[in-house]
Amino acid sequence: MEKRGVHACGHTRLQHHTMKVAPFALVIFLLSVAALLLALASTLNDAHVLRVQNNETKTQLQALGADYVDLQDQLADLQDKYGVTQQQYQAAQKINVQQGQELQQTKEVLSTALTPPYISVDDQNVYTVFKRSDGELLEWVTPFAALNNDLQRGYFKREYVDTSLVPLHAEYADLTLDVATECYNDQLQLCSQYQTLSNECGEGDVGCQALYASLDNERDGLHDQFQQRLEDLQKQGKEYITFALGGQKYTVLDFRPFVDTGTFRQIIPSLYDELGDDDRFIHEIWYIVSQMTTYSKDIEETPKYPLETFLSGGGDCEDTAILVASMLKAVPRTWTVSLVYMDANDPVRPSDINHVIVAVDTGEKKYFIETTSKSEMNPYTSVTGYYLTV
Repeated sequence: MEKRGVHACGHTRLQHHTMKVAPFALVIFLLSVAALLLALASTLNDAHVLRVQNNETKTQLQALGADYVDLQDQLADLQDKYGVTQQQYQAAQKINVQQGQELQQTKEVLSTALTPPYISVDDQNVYTVFKRSDGELLEWVTPFAALNNDLQRGYFKREYVDTSLVPLHAEYADLTLDVATECYNDQLQLCSQYQTLSNECGEGDVGCQALYASLDNERDGLHDQFQQRLEDLQKQGKEYITFALGGQKYTVLDFRPFVDTGTFRQIIPSLYDELGDDDRFIHEIWYIVSQMTTYSKDIEETPKYPLETFLSGGGDCEDTAILVASMLKAVPRTWTVSLVYMDANDPVRPSDINHVIVAVDTGEKKYFIETTSKSEMNPYTSVTGYYLTV
């Protein structure tokens, strides 16, 4: 009985212990299940995300496949275009080689060709060709006789006639007149003696009176001849002028006798009518002359007539100034054209006279034309100088 009681009591204790352990295990089990469920839910969520990403990747792959097809098409087009471009490049290379050969031939031709401005003579005519400001060529034709005349008289003026000859000529004229007067007086004395003899002989003085009148006419004619020759020499020779400027006196060669409109009266009016505007015309005249070579911007006492400057292709400042003044004076307008002697280093406050420009007053506007400039016609706002109206 006691043993059964003990067994029963031990069983009772084991059962009681088991009943205590069962809830804890259940909790552990439930927690494990919950953890598994959470892991499963996370796995399912990741699988969903992966499915979404996979779908997106498939979509992108399909798009890339379409782009790849497009790129293949574009590559094929580019390959075709490259082939065409390569053919064009090869053709262009051939053209380039051909043009290079033509350019070399052109350079060889130009090395011996006339380029504006130039002057040529053919069939007793002088052809002067310039480039206008609009790029067109301007050709003027003048008789060779006009050029020859300018060459001869220009050479005579510069080489053979000098002011030192003027007083010598006057001295020679006076000496000749003295000799003529002496002869005249001798003849009068002889005539007087003849008259005395004639009176004594009773034949009168008719012969002496006739001789007296003849000698008197001869003497007057001789005087007039030398006077005219002296005036001609002074007109044809170098003429100097003296003027005061800035408290100083200057003696310079007068270039006005070299201004000659004769040659340009046949060609300048038509150019003026074509342009139809004072500004354009005056600028065009400057542009034509600006193409010439300037030997010196200083005054040199070797002035040229206009056609001489054309023939030589340029000149000193006085040569181009004379040329421009001649062309402007040929315009059928009442403009005031002047040669201005000035100081190129200080146009407003001169301390020297070393340069010549052209001043034009149209009545509406005034211009100072720098004939030696290649870039600007009217670089001066005012000029203090000696103005000689031509």
